[in-house]
Amino acid sequence: MSAARRAAALVLGSLLAACAGAPERVVLLPGADGKVGRINVVPRDGGAAVLLESAYAGAAAGATGIRPQASDADDVQQDFDQTLKALPRQPSQHLLYFQGDSTTLDAESQARLPQVLSEVAGYPAPELVVIGHTDRVGALEYNDQLGLARARVVRAALIAMGIDAARISLSSRGEREPRIATGDEVAEPGNRRVELSVR
Repeated sequence: MSAARRAAALVLGSLLAACAGAPERVVLLPGADGKVGRINVVPRDGGAAVLLESAYAGAAAGATGIRPQASDADDVQQDFDQTLKALPRQPSQHLLYFQGDSTTLDAESQARLPQVLSEVAGYPAPELVVIGHTDRVGALEYNDQLGLARARVVRAALIAMGIDAARISLSSRGEREPRIATGDEVAEPGNRRVELSVR
């Protein structure tokens, strides 16, 4: 489950143990934000499935089919230590806000920008998605262009710090996806933003 808007979950399976003759095991982990998705573990022979929908819930395959298996954070850390260390870094999301009808970051976002850029630099081979947004003041076409211009400002800052331009995709949603619902022609600072996703 990788979409930022869905509950995050990681599933660990002890496949190496299964190859050595031990039963296969699946454990559901919470995402970085603490949210947990759900997964249905279905046996290969079509027997009864086990639904996992809470943090650290598990299922193990044995001679008699799949059975639920309780675990906690400490169990998972001990049993899957090497697997956890090998997992890629979790994706991160950042919001940067802009002043009025402009491509100028507001003071708070301007102050946070170095921290955000430093975090991005911590990814060994980052893939970045930069999406510009506006409030609902102005024409739809104008706001599409303003959102794109805002995305380009953030992209330029990323390139200036050494991120390869080929790793950055950008787009604009203009006024179409407000964070805060408003009527038309309402100025809303919470909607004048760039969403930066890093993985």
